[in-house]
Amino acid sequence: MEVDVSGVHFLHVAGFADGTLRIYRVNDADMALQRVFWAGFGSDPTEGQTGAALVDSPLFAGAWDVVLTPDGTSAVVSGRLSHRVVRLDKDAGTWVIRDSLVDGQQTPLEIPVEGGGTEILANLNVRGLDRPRGVALSPSGRAVYVSGYGDDAVARLGLNDDRLTYQGAFTDLPAPRQIIALPSAQTATTTATATASATPDVLYVLGGSADTCDADDTQIIGLGLGELGTRVLQGIASAPQAFTCETAADPQDCLLDDLALPGLIGGFGVAHTVTSSGAEYLLVASKCQGTVTAFERRSDDLLDYAGVYRVVAPWEAATVTATVASAAGLRNIEVHDGIVYAAAADGGFIAHFPLECVTAFSSLADPTVCAGVVCVDEAGGCAAVPTDASAVSAHPWGLRAKGDVLYVTYDVEGQVAVFDLADDGTPALRFVQ
Repeated sequence: MEVDVSGVHFLHVAGFADGTLRIYRVNDADMALQRVFWAGFGSDPTEGQTGAALVDSPLFAGAWDVVLTPDGTSAVVSGRLSHRVVRLDKDAGTWVIRDSLVDGQQTPLEIPVEGGGTEILANLNVRGLDRPRGVALSPSGRAVYVSGYGDDAVARLGLNDDRLTYQGAFTDLPAPRQIIALPSAQTATTTATATASATPDVLYVLGGSADTCDADDTQIIGLGLGELGTRVLQGIASAPQAFTCETAADPQDCLLDDLALPGLIGGFGVAHTVTSSGAEYLLVASKCQGTVTAFERRSDDLLDYAGVYRVVAPWEAATVTATVASAAGLRNIEVHDGIVYAAAADGGFIAHFPLECVTAFSSLADPTVCAGVVCVDEAGGCAAVPTDASAVSAHPWGLRAKGDVLYVTYDVEGQVAVFDLADDGTPALRFVQ
């Protein structure tokens, strides 16, 4: 999910259970959402779509993630079931499909064209687009990185003119799910005059071969991309020796942090934040353990383990540890003004707590400050946080915060909730739509 605040306020959402892309115009006076664009495949787009542009196309089958260019005029969407990445551009206020790329292993796709007939879209010999999931914009804004979950690769696609240009792929990455793309901290701290184009990108890729919690080998792999090619900077694993450095040209370019971190098992959502003091953190949310694990980013682009906090569902014992399976089932996370927001899809609530609960939990005199939860209710009533798993009626999935508003998507229900944020970061439900 992405929020565009350049000019007119828009909310871009992908990743519902129905595999659709939706774009809403936001009324800044009352935050009401008007759907202006819908794209999907094989589902009925007509209900509640008055005034919205509708696109029923196999290009968007299983829409999973979406990112925007910095000026808000282009969007790039991954299609988990179409094995494609699609680019849309805003043209005279209307979103149009500009280009798409497909994984080279797939059967050529035949789609309807305007005026009748069909067009066969040829495949390119590309890697990194088989069951694509996460999409990340490069720091320069001139390319996107796409995690090819079924390809064990991450593809780089250029955003030149009105096309998507395949620029190569980074392979042998186990089932990549999410990507954080940042400018190298080394260049940022040592070369004050470095330009965006000269600054190497660093990717932090969350992956692992299993989607289940009983055989997971979640890993975070850091990649340094510079003039000399790709370097594996670091591998951090949820199990001992789950990541090896056999392909590294120099063993020092691949450092295995053999921590066997239980909080990484089932890692699903990732977030990056910079504190007011300048400290940088990467956070990983676990759907299996209900944990948020923090890593501090050093000036050499490596990550140091910084702490873990376990989100406890209201009906669980408060004394459970990070090694116990979670009823919360965290999916995506967001950090905004020093507050972490985590979507507990299985628990049916949103957890919110200060970043320090993860990075310095032992120093907190009153651990209750870390226990904030708000309920989500598909009917919009939000009368009470679920008291057991059978009482869960809504499944929060994606989150984005802008200003004093938190947007939350419900996966199964296909809805969007708008929360007002108090001065201390506590969300209060405004409406569900």
